[in-house]
Amino acid sequence: MPGRHINERQRKIYMKARLTSTIEVAAAKAGFSTSTAYRLAKRNRNPSPTLPQEQAGPDSLSAAEQEVSDSSLTAEQELAVPDPSATVLQEQEVSDSSLTAEQELAVPDPSATVSQEQEVSDSSLTAEQELAIPDPSATVLQEQEVSDSWMTAEQEVFDSSLTAKQEREFGDSSPTTAEEQAISDSSPSAPEEKQSRHRGGRRSPLTADIEREIENIVSRCNGIRPVAILDELLRQHEDLSPGIRRTIERRVRKLSVTHGKDQDVIFRQEHHIGQRGLSDFTHVPDITIAGQKFHHMLYHFRMDCSGFEYASVVLGGESYVALAEGLQNALWELGGVPQEHRTDSLSAAFRNLTADAKEDLTRRYNALCEHYDMKPTRNNKGVARENGSIESPHGHLKREIVDALKLRCSYDFEDLAAYRAFIAEMVRRHNRRHEKLIVEERAVLRPLPTKRTTDYEIECVTVSDTCGFVFEKVFYSVPSRLIGHQLRLHVYDDRLEVFAAETKIQTLQRERAKGKRGYVIYYRHVIHSLRRKPMALYNSVYRNQLFPRDAYRLTFEQLKEKLSPKDACRTMVSLLGLAHDRACEAELAEELTADLDAGRLPDLNRLHSRFAPDPASVPNVVVDAVSLEVYDCLLGNFSVQSLDSTDSAGDSI
Repeated sequence: MPGRHINERQRKIYMKARLTSTIEVAAAKAGFSTSTAYRLAKRNRNPSPTLPQEQAGPDSLSAAEQEVSDSSLTAEQELAVPDPSATVLQEQEVSDSSLTAEQELAVPDPSATVSQEQEVSDSSLTAEQELAIPDPSATVLQEQEVSDSWMTAEQEVFDSSLTAKQEREFGDSSPTTAEEQAISDSSPSAPEEKQSRHRGGRRSPLTADIEREIENIVSRCNGIRPVAILDELLRQHEDLSPGIRRTIERRVRKLSVTHGKDQDVIFRQEHHIGQRGLSDFTHVPDITIAGQKFHHMLYHFRMDCSGFEYASVVLGGESYVALAEGLQNALWELGGVPQEHRTDSLSAAFRNLTADAKEDLTRRYNALCEHYDMKPTRNNKGVARENGSIESPHGHLKREIVDALKLRCSYDFEDLAAYRAFIAEMVRRHNRRHEKLIVEERAVLRPLPTKRTTDYEIECVTVSDTCGFVFEKVFYSVPSRLIGHQLRLHVYDDRLEVFAAETKIQTLQRERAKGKRGYVIYYRHVIHSLRRKPMALYNSVYRNQLFPRDAYRLTFEQLKEKLSPKDACRTMVSLLGLAHDRACEAELAEELTADLDAGRLPDLNRLHSRFAPDPASVPNVVVDAVSLEVYDCLLGNFSVQSLDSTDSAGDSI
């Protein structure tokens, strides 16, 4: 029966709130659902108390024992039933002002005596207050009359509250009883105002005109969002409630089936062995290298038939250099060449390029495919599903990488080489699962050319008197002997190879400018000049990049705090010179770290003796003096031979 789960405390709160509030507000304050309150009111019931007798509060009324016949308990009324074994009643003291709608029905006390009588003031009981406990001698008819009078007033309050709610939500009240339904049906305007109902029985807030408006909008504007339709309806109909968004979404979903436009169809394709390889770039979760966040991408190559994959770390985003280098590495690891190579539009690689640069990039890509005897193709711009044979495996590869990182219990790597090895191992695991198909496809691939083609860009720079050159807003240092010379750079994704004429000078790590300018400085290139001008270190623009390790930088900060600028620079330059001369950069950094932890300045004399050559390791070289007579004999033999040759020449003449 409805209301059996409501306890005594909820009943008191509910009855008190019903005096001044609607049924929804009263149910919310009491802590049970509105639907339960509706069912209680519809069945003309008051929530029945379910507290045990011993849990009655101190302010509850003491009642005399009463015996109520089972026939007086109906499905529409719930009265407190005394224990038939009780024989004693306590005297009930009821104050006229204390009996309100929030007081509970008396609970019989089994310890009370039968001789006590119930004293109840009839004048204090109203239609909204609690029903008095019936006298044991009262008839069932009297109890029913009192219950009916209370529930009639309760039903009137319920009807008024439900009508107010419907007016707020729909602008019109809906019939809730059979009598009101009959009046509504007999009204002349009832057929015009009748609206369709939802499955749950509630009337739809949308009129027929609004339904037609929604249908016209969906037919005219393909793919429009339901929220946009709602905004348009609210602008045109001010009386419409904004809480009908879900209704609009359901209408649009149904109308899209019957009034929607034809959509593009995807045609599944067959993959022929050895026919197509695909390339693309994808973002991966950020990791850290030596504690520093590392932003990067992956170049991903895949054969659509066998599932062979190759992946490499890309530092500078999508570019022709990254594509050319990754594609050639993939083909040489695959051991053959497919008939066709497909990419997307490579819009990121062509971004911010001039028309000539774009044409040159296209020409170089076509030359790359021609070198490997592949047909270059690409999907339509913005239609990623045409490249689905590589787009979908992106997700699989990235999920495998994330799972492996979680199993590894760390996203940090010692250096870039360790992370590259980790990615290579993940790809090898995938290829081992497809080894049989890869072997079959490798047998039908075209042979590789005799050598690789260029997978770099060529740039020319001039070394300035600052002992370096600028490339893409990054200053790179080189040996000072190259000042004034023009150098040729082979630009790769992660490095720069420096050439003077045809001679390779060195390889520099490629950096990307994070601000206005970046710096890649090697202190070995400028240490000889710093020894002559140590104060140049103090305000150098690339001072922090000059230090090879953090220990050197922190040591200089400590020297500046405790020494004069001149002494600090001299000491720091001496330390850099020691690291250069004795090739002890890492070992010296450990000594400097120990001094920093101890809070003391570095001792140059101690460090020089610490890293001085070991006398025992220096070989004892003995040079024997050569007698000059040996040279005389040598010269004498040379003179005799020269005379003999002259005589023979004269005879021949």
